[in-house]
Amino acid sequence: MEGSLNIHPQHMKGFDLSSNFSVVYGFNRKEGYKRAGVKGEYLPFIPPVKILSTITQEIKTKRKFIPAINLKAEVEYNASQNRFLALSQTETYTPGYALFNAALGFVMLDDKKPGIQFQFQINNLLDAAYQSNLSRLKYFEYYASSPNGRSGIFGMGRSVCLKVIVPF
Repeated sequence: MEGSLNIHPQHMKGFDLSSNFSVVYGFNRKEGYKRAGVKGEYLPFIPPVKILSTITQEIKTKRKFIPAINLKAEVEYNASQNRFLALSQTETYTPGYALFNAALGFVMLDDKKPGIQFQFQINNLLDAAYQSNLSRLKYFEYYASSPNGRSGIFGMGRSVCLKVIVPF
């Protein structure tokens, strides 16, 4: 199931609030696995409940070559995945996590037509340590003892990006 909500208030020019929700359930319908829970009832690699919410604001400027600046704040929440396939140690429980992202962007006009676009973005702003239950790296262990009690390779930490789009 998937759903989305987009809000664009007329009295707040350039403001946009969007929120997306998704949930997937998968069950093994074989008679021997009904009501077995993590021991065979659930299918492997089913994504957890996910909510992605974004707030953007376009701010008009009085500059001729940069008519507007765009600000964006985003929260991506992935719930804990407790409906996993533990049979034959296929998967393990995955705790939930939230990632916060922020961006600032603008387009330079060239003779009143869009020119070069710039976007400065910071992903995982709070540098959260997380593991996606869909990542096979979650089960990869290259060191003898885990420094935090959890095995595997974690998702990307904080990243800072500068994106430049040149139309041609």
